[in-house]
Amino acid sequence: MKAKLIFDLSNQDDKVEFERVNSSIAMACALFDILRLRKSLSNQFDGKEGDALDGIAVMANEIGEIMEKYNLDIDRLI
Repeated sequence: MKAKLIFDLSNQDDKVEFERVNSSIAMACALFDILRLRKSLSNQFDGKEGDALDGIAVMANEIGEIMEKYNLDIDRLI
C-alpha cells in the first residue's frame, strides 16, 4: 500500500500542514522526553522544600530545552 501527500506550499494552511507532517517524528520524540521528565523532576524535588511554582518553572524550562533539542518551533506548527 502506498500513500501520497500533496501540499500546495503557496497556500499558508497547506504549508502549516507540511511542517506538521515533517516534524511528526521530532514531536513524538519530544513528547517521549517530556513524559520521562516528570519522573526525573519528581526525583529531583523529592523531599525538598519549595512551592509548586518552583516546580512549574523548572518543568517549563526543561520542556523549552526539549523543544529546542528537537528543533521544534511551536509557532510554525500551530
